[in-house]
Amino acid sequence: MRAHARRYLALYYASDAALRDDRAVAAWMEALDRTVPGGTHALTGDALTVASLARLVAAFIYMGTVEHELLGTGLWNYQMWTHVQPVRVYRSGQREPLDVYQRLVNANFNLNVHRAPLLQDFGYLALDAAGAEAFAQFKRELDDLQRRIEAEPPALWKVSPAILEANINA
Repeated sequence: MRAHARRYLALYYASDAALRDDRAVAAWMEALDRTVPGGTHALTGDALTVASLARLVAAFIYMGTVEHELLGTGLWNYQMWTHVQPVRVYRSGQREPLDVYQRLVNANFNLNVHRAPLLQDFGYLALDAAGAEAFAQFKRELDDLQRRIEAEPPALWKVSPAILEANINA
């Protein structure tokens, strides 16, 4: 994920200075640093570089795929059983209001629709042909990782690219 992010960013930023000169990137980084708990400096350091931004972008990719798969599915498996695993617990013991239950029903529908698998060609998102090739290279690397995992003995704890989805909006 980091190699893909770095490869893609390197297509558009020939140097760390060129990246730092991009006002849109600077504004985005300032907004992220204000809104992300703890800021972004743990991943980017004090001076933004192509490598440090790639580390941050790779963290977002990981969070939206692997962590979502590992951490995000537990509650949703039981979301319709609000009497067993409520999303809100009132001191009075009352049940969730109908609007809360309806939001859970809506979210359940949303989560059970087909979502974009991580193992697909995302080249259509690229800015140009070079970017599309960077996405194609990322897919080749994921395919290679998938083949290596499939060649190993199976284990329930393994998370392979084939089971990951890009995100709920993809």
